[in-house]
Amino acid sequence: MGARGAMDGGLEYTQLEFGAQNGNPGSRGPMSAKRVLTLVGVAALFASCGAGSSLFVFKYGHQAASGLVYPLAFPLLCALLFMRTRKAFLACPLMIATGLVAAAVTAYLILAALMLHISSDAIPVLVGGATCGVGVTLSCAVPYRQLLSRSRLLGAALVGGLAALPFSSLVAPFGRPDPRLVVLAFAIWEAAVGTYLYAICTSTDQEPGDSSTSA
Repeated sequence: MGARGAMDGGLEYTQLEFGAQNGNPGSRGPMSAKRVLTLVGVAALFASCGAGSSLFVFKYGHQAASGLVYPLAFPLLCALLFMRTRKAFLACPLMIATGLVAAAVTAYLILAALMLHISSDAIPVLVGGATCGVGVTLSCAVPYRQLLSRSRLLGAALVGGLAALPFSSLVAPFGRPDPRLVVLAFAIWEAAVGTYLYAICTSTDQEPGDSSTSA
């Protein structure tokens, strides 16, 4: 998709979601109170998902199966809230793989920063968060092809990267980080990225790539 098409797609979504400022025909007008409340509720659900799954791993980390809880929770919530198509069976595993890749990228960059005597971990977690944000967006693009635009992928990178910055306070060469900070960091990231995906994929002008949705 060319730059012109990506820009047009991003502008069209912005106009439909927030309304044209000059009363242009075809605009839905400002976001309704119901829509705002829905997005707030979605953000709370994703925050609870991130917090709950990280707490579970902290509590039951000695059990081998506990490691599956966190990578599964976010894709499953996406499938329940908006990705209700048969293609979600492909998108969800891709989202899990994305999380593993992003974690590996972050760990590698943190190690490189330590070797270069760089004290701040902001850049590694920013890059890792952006990688995961773009990756889960590409995964959701399996049923929602409209996500394959430069503007939306750039938005995913910005949201994912900035929302990951709280993780920079968790990196410590020795010892375990404060569990409360870990829970907060995961809650912030999942709330930001999950709500971003939900807002785009449930916009009334957007439809999933296949027509087989559940009731």
